[in-house]
Amino acid sequence: MGIGRSEFLDWSNVLDDMDGGDWAEFLAAFEPDDDVLEKQYERELEREYELEQEETEDRLAEISMTATLGDLAEFECSIQARCLKCHHRGMLNPKELLRKVKPDATIHAIESRLHCQECGARNAIANFDPEVLDG
Repeated sequence: MGIGRSEFLDWSNVLDDMDGGDWAEFLAAFEPDDDVLEKQYERELEREYELEQEETEDRLAEISMTATLGDLAEFECSIQARCLKCHHRGMLNPKELLRKVKPDATIHAIESRLHCQECGARNAIANFDPEVLDG
C-alpha cells in the first residue's frame, strides 16, 4: 500500500507561485528561532564544562598519586584530609608536614601517619587540593 500520486503535494506549483518575498517567508519557517538556538548553545556549554570538570578531576587524582610534598610546598598548594570514621575534614599545609616527612614523600605515603583531630582515628585519606594556601 503506497501513497498514490494524488496524495503528494505538487511542489512545482508551489514553487512557481512564489515570488522573492514568499521564498524568504517560506525558508524562515524552517529556521530555528533564537530561543531554540540559545538553549542549544547553553546545553553545549554545559557539556563542555562537564567534560572539562571530568578531565580536571582525573588530572587531580593523578597528581594526588604522584606529587610529592616538596612539589606541593613549592607551589603553595594544600592537602585535604578526611577521616573515614567520623568524616571530619581538615586542610594540611605541606610546608608544615616537611618538618616531619621527607620532601619526596607522596600524599598516599603519608596517609598512614595521619590521625583525626576529632576522633583520633588513624583511618584517613588525603588528596591534593589545587587551592593555593592563604598566607
